[in-house]
Amino acid sequence: MNEKEIKEAEDKLKLIENGLKEKAEEIDGREASVKEQEENILKKEKKLLETLGVVDSSSSFSETVSIVNNLYNSYVAISGNDDGLIDTIQKIIDARKAFNN
Repeated sequence: MNEKEIKEAEDKLKLIENGLKEKAEEIDGREASVKEQEENILKKEKKLLETLGVVDSSSSFSETVSIVNNLYNSYVAISGNDDGLIDTIQKIIDARKAFNN
């Protein structure tokens, strides 16, 4: 390779490098825009869930466990044991279904 060919190859490489830098900047700009949009969507989702009173599954599970514990303790305190507790719970569920229909 002579000096002219080397210079031409260097110039081509510089053009490629500049093109890649421009593309990288463009992609970075798009990525920042997408992140901003994602943050806005998450904020709106959180606000909507708060407005609707929706709780996450761990909170729901904890509340359910607490209710079941209270029900069990109350039933055992009244009847002296837990015989028939499952039948009583099933009757409560059946009554709830009948009420909703």
